[in-house]
Amino acid sequence: MTGQQVQLGGWGMMAHSRAEVLQPDSVSAAQLAVSDAGRRRRTAIPRGSGFSYGDAALNGNSLVLDTRRLSRIIGLDGQGLVEVEAGVTIGDLCRFATRRGWWPPVVPGTGRPTLGGCVGANVHGKNAYIVGTFGEHVQELDLVLPDGSLLTCSEEREPDVFRAVIGGYGLLGVIVRMRMRLERQPSRLMVEEIAAPHLTSIMHILSGSLGPSDHAVAWIDACAQGEGRGRGIVQLARNLNGDSGGSDREVGRSGRRPFTRLRSALWPLLLILRTNQGVGALNSARYELAALNSGRTSIGPRERYQFFHDFIPDWRRAFRPGGVLQYQMFVPKECANEVFLACLEAAQEIKQAPILAVLKRHRTDPALLSYGVDGYSLSLDFPVTSTGLPSLRDALHRLTDEVVLPAGGRFYLAKDSILTPDQAGRSLGLDALGQFLAIKRRIDPGTLFQSDLYRRLFAPLALG
Repeated sequence: MTGQQVQLGGWGMMAHSRAEVLQPDSVSAAQLAVSDAGRRRRTAIPRGSGFSYGDAALNGNSLVLDTRRLSRIIGLDGQGLVEVEAGVTIGDLCRFATRRGWWPPVVPGTGRPTLGGCVGANVHGKNAYIVGTFGEHVQELDLVLPDGSLLTCSEEREPDVFRAVIGGYGLLGVIVRMRMRLERQPSRLMVEEIAAPHLTSIMHILSGSLGPSDHAVAWIDACAQGEGRGRGIVQLARNLNGDSGGSDREVGRSGRRPFTRLRSALWPLLLILRTNQGVGALNSARYELAALNSGRTSIGPRERYQFFHDFIPDWRRAFRPGGVLQYQMFVPKECANEVFLACLEAAQEIKQAPILAVLKRHRTDPALLSYGVDGYSLSLDFPVTSTGLPSLRDALHRLTDEVVLPAGGRFYLAKDSILTPDQAGRSLGLDALGQFLAIKRRIDPGTLFQSDLYRRLFAPLALG
């Protein structure tokens, strides 16, 4: 177990937090670190690869437990049940599983997050409308509690804790080991790309109007106006039946594909996205090109479609020093079209064009702090500047209060940096938050596990 002073920053919104970082290299070392923090009356929060967009794994002026050295894949049985430590990344697991004909049921848009982080944030993928969230495929968890003891929880054993840890952002303990189920899936996908002239047509396609698909996602031209507002490109992916596995060479290091050095040099081209004019021109060109080839299909490695964010490995460098603020809302299907159009119009009115807008389809999930709805999500990535941030935050707060929450919308805390305690309570539900805080008082009575997110959103509600 080693310790060092470092400055931490989220990968999206460039939050900063001076913290002492410990890197336990075994479960016993993690137990020792937690119990020692309790004796010293320090607060602590576990952290994986740091891929949340905000403050979920930041703990200013206190202790952060970096779990990446807990990186053993312990075993895989013939039924696809894999046992792993929490510091294993999605990319690590995919390389291991692909050689054996397996694949995780849910993966996020990058191969770099740790599995512990995927549980803590209860991540979703492009097939959320079919298989749900990451936590729904976890069978068992080992959790280090504030006194350093180890608690094993599952649907049969401590089920209330189990449901709260999934999507609990490390606020109940440190996940050190898990068992989860993999699926037999082919190594390649057939992807159909369809240009849709407006938001209504995109929602119609994602609803399944063109037949069943195994994965679906849509890119939105957030700059388009008038009748074309919300136009975009839908990607529908289907498993290639009979393709029973592949080489681990298809899944590059940390989820990267081949030719990483060449693609690493592409990030300066993204500087065009720092201006509204650049975003508009690029979006228009992308849509028009897709319209010329609409309906065509291609076949490629599964990870090429899944790990979109790894295509240009150093893309974040283009948005320094301010970073990116993501605003992702989950809205029931009955009113999603209306809400999303209002959000796109508001983004255009404040003249801060999102550099990326992505729409997905979802279903509900059983996590205690669930963000899932029977509907759709729209994520908007805004480049941040010191002069533009105040007006951007004000506009997003108004959208949250006046449009999204009244429609029954929810927000995903792993990608949030602006919600208020009241807004978080209305999003996740005060009853669910009350249950979560009651479990926390029971297993963490001294409130050892804290983060900047906890102090921003949860602590005021706990005191209230």
